[in-house]
Amino acid sequence: MAASAGISSDGISITSISAGSVQGSVEGVEYTFTLTVSKGERSDEERTTVTVKQGAPPLPSIAPVIGKVNPAQKLVLSSSVRLGHSDGNESAVWLQWSIAAVAGTPALDLTEPSVLASQSLGGTEVVLQPDCLTPGGSYDVVLTATAEGTGSYGSASLRFFVNERPQEGALAVAPSEGVSLQTVFALNTSGWVDEDPPLDFLFVYVLVDVNGTISPEVALSEFGPKSAVTLTLPEAGLEEAGWRVEVRVYARDRYGAVGGPWAVAVTVTAPILESEAEVVSLSQEVLTGGSSALENGDVDSAMNSVTGAASLLSAPARRRRLLRRRLHQEVETGEAGEAEAQAESERRAQREDMVRLVSSARSMMAATETAQERVASLVSRIVDCDASEVSPGTQDSAMGVMESVVSSALADVSTGASKLSTATASQVLGGLSSLVGNGSDVEASARTQAIMQQAVDALLQSAVSGELPVQVSSDGLQLCTQRDTLTGPGATGGRLFQHPLAISDTDVSTPTVTFPTALQSALTSAGHSAVELRLLAMDADPHSTANASANSTGAAGARERAAPGNGSSVTWRSPVVTVTFEDAGAELEVQNLTEPIALNLTVEAEQHTRRTAEDLPLACSFWDEARGKYSTAGCATLPNPAPPGAWLYWRPQVWGALTSGDAGGIGDEELLAASWGVGHAWLLSNCSEEYDAVDSIDGGEKAARTYRGEACAMADPLNNMSCAWNWTSQGFMGT
Repeated sequence: MAASAGISSDGISITSISAGSVQGSVEGVEYTFTLTVSKGERSDEERTTVTVKQGAPPLPSIAPVIGKVNPAQKLVLSSSVRLGHSDGNESAVWLQWSIAAVAGTPALDLTEPSVLASQSLGGTEVVLQPDCLTPGGSYDVVLTATAEGTGSYGSASLRFFVNERPQEGALAVAPSEGVSLQTVFALNTSGWVDEDPPLDFLFVYVLVDVNGTISPEVALSEFGPKSAVTLTLPEAGLEEAGWRVEVRVYARDRYGAVGGPWAVAVTVTAPILESEAEVVSLSQEVLTGGSSALENGDVDSAMNSVTGAASLLSAPARRRRLLRRRLHQEVETGEAGEAEAQAESERRAQREDMVRLVSSARSMMAATETAQERVASLVSRIVDCDASEVSPGTQDSAMGVMESVVSSALADVSTGASKLSTATASQVLGGLSSLVGNGSDVEASARTQAIMQQAVDALLQSAVSGELPVQVSSDGLQLCTQRDTLTGPGATGGRLFQHPLAISDTDVSTPTVTFPTALQSALTSAGHSAVELRLLAMDADPHSTANASANSTGAAGARERAAPGNGSSVTWRSPVVTVTFEDAGAELEVQNLTEPIALNLTVEAEQHTRRTAEDLPLACSFWDEARGKYSTAGCATLPNPAPPGAWLYWRPQVWGALTSGDAGGIGDEELLAASWGVGHAWLLSNCSEEYDAVDSIDGGEKAARTYRGEACAMADPLNNMSCAWNWTSQGFMGT
């Protein structure tokens, strides 16, 4: 049944309709609203249909999508729900999103991980992955809100359009061969077609190895209106790959859609340098030129000069670093000649000058995502060297640049400052990894942790509730953050409490954290309807002065742990993991849980190859801020690995006794030691589980588990499995 209310409005983008204008008492009446937009002789129209229902269903609305959607960026669809009933029970509303391609646009499969970036389609926001939408296509979105119990529902719809990328561009580079830092190349792009001008252009280059593998892109410019530039290429190609360098160009329209790249390969050889002194001399000449360019306002030339100087000092990386490490040792012992000592001193000074030049250039650049990524990437490249070439001044300046990159993303969005992209965050962590992996002190490690916390704050600015975790990692540093809605319409159901969460999705040895459902209940009971989770992992310990130089895997941050009872100590390393819950910027207090928070940490085995497993007791500990030291209070450590066919489990009743204080005279340390159990078909036959008091690593006492009993297989290393409990290591040993 259709009805007409005779409503019209000319030239007004927002129209209000009074309640008396519609037949609200008639079930099933449909109203079709038409919006017509005209310009000259051209016009287009859009329609939406409203169905009248009796009662007071929940009323959802979808926030409008302004302009066109860029296919290379994630799309966040947001909504709100106005409750139709009077009891105000928000938790009794269920939401469901659907997204359908309009005719002519390929269908969208929301079950594919490459499409949906939300944990479900039932939250107040839904997020679509970058590059899942068809350029030039259009999609219809429907959000349905259903009231539990009554079954009444309301819905809202929206159509959005996807921007077309600029196409059909071309790039010319002349000459076709030359020498890095010397030959001037002319880059010219033309022929781009796009319906949303004006266009901006970005020039980059990559190196190609003998297998055709392409290195990460290095920017030669920022996005700007210039379609032609002249410059020297800052880096030579790889000799074994025929000195091939691939120059690329991207085009961006006024809505932000990026087309390309269009690429041209050129041959770029390295300058002929006969000695280390000549390398240092040329890099200084390049830096001097970069400083002059910046004084004249040429930011791109200054940044390219730093790229070239850093490339000179770093290539060929492996051979040169080994040589310089040996020379550094000779300088330290006084065995090096005057020329070698002078060259090392100049390299250190030049790297410090490079960072300062990048910092100055950054102050003249717009705070765009591409600019921030370019700055962070270049600083990371400068400090990716042997520790002997990083002076305290270089370390301080480099960390200062990383801090400014992250803090600028935290600025008020209304100022035009960009949010922090995961690509930029990755470059920031990469630079910090080099700095804290080069034998840095506790102050630098603590500063690194603070920068990572700021990066999490910045990444959360563009994260929405129910979105998949944002994960960024580098060698020795990892972060993960996520929002979750616990109550209210479209609550994501506390999904971060339902599965183990890996801090990184790229490292198989990454720490994982499992949160108990009791934590969700505790937060909800405390009145928190939404939470922000922040996870940080560092190989370097921000609380220890024992941070050592990175090993081959980039691990750093040794800590001493005492073996139970014998006073001996061994050195082992695991990441330091920080877990924080916040609500609206306020840190939440988590305590008295009846189930434990479980952390799975990796200890690098090659760091103690001269010791057997039974000599290596591992102990969970945390940094007690009040006492200023590590403590094992409240920590239980599960042995790893477990015997074949066995299973380990937590004992909820023990954790309940710990939190309630109803332990029946049993001390907390013994309760912690007994907080887990092991199951097996026959290993525990004739065994009793007992505990001995031993010295703990923080000066107190702890309980060491043992198994006793006549014919107790768990205590017998010669049992049929050749696997038994070892009192010294507090773990299982055997084959």
